[in-house]
Amino acid sequence: MKYCLFLPLIFIIAIGAYGQNYSVSNVFTTDNGLPSNHVYEIAEDNNGFLWIGTDNGISRFDGKRFVNYSTKNGLPSNDVLQIIKDIDGTIWVNCYKQPPSYFDEKSNRFISFENNIEVVKNSSSLLYPNKDPNGGIYFLSATKIMFFKNRKFVEILANRNFMFLKNQRFAVITNNDNLNNLMSFKFYTKNDQYLGSIKIDDANNLQRFTSQHNVLVILKSREIICAKIESAVPFKVAIKKFFFTENIKWFTTSNTELHVILISGKILIYDLNTYKLKNRILSNSEINYSLTGRNHAVWIGTINDGMFKYTISKVRNIVPSKKISNNFLSISTGDDNTFFAGNYNGEILAQNKNSIVHQNPNPKNTVWIRAIATFPKKVICVSDLGYSINYKKYIAIKNNNKQTVSLKTALKLNDSILILGGNSGLFKLNILTNRYNYINSPEERVLSIAKISDQSFYFTANSGVYKYDLSVAGYSLVFLNSNLQHDNIQSIAIGKNNNLWFNTFKGNLYLLNKGNIAFSIKNSERLPINITKLLEVDNQLWISSKDGLAMVDISQLPKFTIKKISKSDGLNSDVVNDIAYKNDSIYAATSNGISVIANQAKNEIFNILPVIISTKINNQNVPNQREYLLQKDQTNVILELAGVDLTGHFNKFQYAINNKNWYNIEGNVLNLLLKSGANNLSIRALDKNNNITKKTLQLKFDVAIPFYKNIGFQVLASFLFFGILLFFYNRRKFEKQKIFFSQQLELEQQRNRITADLHDEIGSTLSSLQINSTVAHKLMEKDVDAAQKVLQKVESQAESLAEKIGDIIWSMKPGKDEFMTLSTRIKNYCNEVLGSTDIHYTIKIAKEIDTKITDFATRKNILLITKEGINNAIKYSKATKIKVSIRFENNEITIIISDNGIGFSLNETVGNGIGNMKNRAKELSATFELISTINIGTSIKLHFTLTP
Repeated sequence: MKYCLFLPLIFIIAIGAYGQNYSVSNVFTTDNGLPSNHVYEIAEDNNGFLWIGTDNGISRFDGKRFVNYSTKNGLPSNDVLQIIKDIDGTIWVNCYKQPPSYFDEKSNRFISFENNIEVVKNSSSLLYPNKDPNGGIYFLSATKIMFFKNRKFVEILANRNFMFLKNQRFAVITNNDNLNNLMSFKFYTKNDQYLGSIKIDDANNLQRFTSQHNVLVILKSREIICAKIESAVPFKVAIKKFFFTENIKWFTTSNTELHVILISGKILIYDLNTYKLKNRILSNSEINYSLTGRNHAVWIGTINDGMFKYTISKVRNIVPSKKISNNFLSISTGDDNTFFAGNYNGEILAQNKNSIVHQNPNPKNTVWIRAIATFPKKVICVSDLGYSINYKKYIAIKNNNKQTVSLKTALKLNDSILILGGNSGLFKLNILTNRYNYINSPEERVLSIAKISDQSFYFTANSGVYKYDLSVAGYSLVFLNSNLQHDNIQSIAIGKNNNLWFNTFKGNLYLLNKGNIAFSIKNSERLPINITKLLEVDNQLWISSKDGLAMVDISQLPKFTIKKISKSDGLNSDVVNDIAYKNDSIYAATSNGISVIANQAKNEIFNILPVIISTKINNQNVPNQREYLLQKDQTNVILELAGVDLTGHFNKFQYAINNKNWYNIEGNVLNLLLKSGANNLSIRALDKNNNITKKTLQLKFDVAIPFYKNIGFQVLASFLFFGILLFFYNRRKFEKQKIFFSQQLELEQQRNRITADLHDEIGSTLSSLQINSTVAHKLMEKDVDAAQKVLQKVESQAESLAEKIGDIIWSMKPGKDEFMTLSTRIKNYCNEVLGSTDIHYTIKIAKEIDTKITDFATRKNILLITKEGINNAIKYSKATKIKVSIRFENNEITIIISDNGIGFSLNETVGNGIGNMKNRAKELSATFELISTINIGTSIKLHFTLTP
């Protein structure tokens, strides 16, 4: 066995050691959503989430929002000591004396091994996790080592500390030599083959050791030793030693970095490959953990103050001592790198070369410093009370009515003149004489002034924008507020060629050229709200607001781009009250100090990843997936989203279904009502500059189509529908043909009946007429009296024939004339034959008879039966009363003809009249009943059902 120990390379770390300048860009506490301000450990997962372990659960941070997990979400305990990321990206946590657990993204909860007896037994003491770079996690207990891989418990091993070199695993066993105060670290392969050892002196001072890939890191009180295994065969170890001038509190390793936390609060960050000092951070908090994230930000967990984010920002921040309020309202730049800033308390911060001092011209009263202007040997501070020269007592401004004017703004016009704007117009202050006077202007509130030249300027009044020229001591109108339709101008700034920029209280931006609007940005989400000042510098229009800074690239108008600069980019605060320009830098007066920004800032596009946190379908939690096969009624989907961007530039989400229109998502929750079939959902994120990020989340929801919406069913239903239509069409056609043939048959039958009637009744009568006429003709010469009797018979037959022909014609003609109805015909006949007799008669006929009976044969038979019955009663009954009744009930007809005559015996031979009535009753399919009693009377009754 052969190994060599490289000579130690020793670093002495002092306060002045090399390191880039990090500054605090944000502080996160329970006020921001952390479950506790006591942070044990921090880790970053493969999706870019930051995991923060605390004594009150663990939190997942996407750069904007904290989502907290506790025992209610699967943790075995809320005391989360350590977080470790497996090679497959799984986040494992180690809770105080509890079984290990890991986070399951699909169910959005932690899965613990509380039901595994072996794991629970070996978790009763503190566990120390270690990651296998080949996949898997080791948890070292007091006596054993538990190995987990692919989210499953694998085995329990002997108690050894493992470290790794490429695909090889080494077991490290310590051995104390109390006599010589040495600590031996012996290295073995995974097959327990001994490789070599290293010895560390002053073993009693050893506090902790751990391995990070192929480096064994050993902590002593003021020393850190890194033993780097360079090869296994032959066994080679390179040792690097770091000595510090103060005690080491703790150290952490992440990726290829070593973070050393000193007792004073300093954090020194080394590269484990080169052992060079990369960065240095100084903190006043008691630090527990330090981690460098993916975007080079350093995240620091503290014992009592929550989590700090440190970044190397291009923004330089100046925060004065606590003796002065940091909420600055105005700022002005002087010569070189000097600046002056005024706050809401009447205090002025003055930076002169490398020193920063503050002044208060009026310490007894709290006033707002509205503006500051610098002149040779003079600094003019402007407040609501008036103006102060070189921080002396304020001098009040009075108008022509001797009333004190509240000043709102000021402009240095040239080296001897300061223009003051107040609530009642403009004033000119002569710096040489320290005298002021009112200048001719609208007596309105002036909020903004912009310089054109040493003798002219623009100013805003309540009514609009005006131009003032000192050489003529007059002003002229440039633009009226009334042109903006219920909006008013707020701030103005001079552009190129003396063009004028102005914004309105409704957040719109305009560019005036010779009094006309040449360009505008209206109703844009990209512009900040509540704008405080405009400033054009080198094709950039800077906009300060209560929502940060905006930089509009105006080099290629009407094309433009807008970049927002906020606290996420290093500003002291997003509330920016005033800006000024000097030496290619923008000076911003914020609510938390002064920020200095380089003028030429690039418009970065941040790569924000949309991630699904939880999914609910019909208000039931389901595993997070990329594809969902849903039932036909599973159409209500709720998605909780996270825009993962630890830089803090995430703005909002947008979604589209089936590659159609994009819609904004309010907040982090998307509610969807899906349609049947495929619903391809796309989700993307927009940064604060409204740039669309490259990564798009794709989800598919396949909702089962109801059978009645299925194409096959619809085709079948269509065939069936049209088949039914065709069936009913053909049936209707058949019915029409059937009705037509039935009508033809009925017509033929009617013709036959008419022919029979004509033959039986008319034909015989005509034959008799012919015979009687011939007989009368022959008797005329022989016997005149006999011939006359025959002619009378001929006359009677002719009259009877005419009546029969009339009845046949009437029965065949279904006219609507009331004189042609059946009831009228019967009544007329009764009146004709009974009216000239002494017989008392009554006629009762149902109204329905006329409308319900339309068949001509039925009409004829009813009429003839009635006439025959009446005739018989007149001729033979010797009656004094005759009753005729025709009733209609339930589609049934009853005919009754009765008299109170002498009656007759039914056994006697009857005439043709009774036989005719019976035959006609048979044609009607009616029951015929004849009742006659001697000396009482006769009754004829017919009953039949009317056939439609």
